[in-house]
Amino acid sequence: MIHNAQAPPATELAPRPDGVIVCRVHGEIHIDASGCMQDVFAQAAQHATAGIVIDCQALAFCDSTLLNALLCLRRTAHEHHLRLVLAAPPCQLQRLLDLTGTTELLPAYASLAAAIGHAAHPGEPGTRPLGQ
Repeated sequence: MIHNAQAPPATELAPRPDGVIVCRVHGEIHIDASGCMQDVFAQAAQHATAGIVIDCQALAFCDSTLLNALLCLRRTAHEHHLRLVLAAPPCQLQRLLDLTGTTELLPAYASLAAAIGHAAHPGEPGTRPLGQ
């Protein structure tokens, strides 16, 4: 487990042996968490070698702060040839992605296992992002 002293208690990073970093977000993510989210996501990109999964299963609320942090992370991940995917986004986040046209940039999977599989092995058939 990688801990960040500046990270809100609502996030944790879990490195995996396959080079994927799972970043679990919990509770509410809004403007007050902006800097911390950027820091946590930067740390995830720094430690990942294959991909990054943002586990949204326990996310209770998010606004455009999370979307902005995700888009910044996506740019960093792309620069480092890492795959970024979301796992189990709640309806509110999925709707935000749909409304902003970012579903293709931030593919989401119904389960954590499917998201990890795609982040680790993006070319393997059998898993498709939500809404595609």
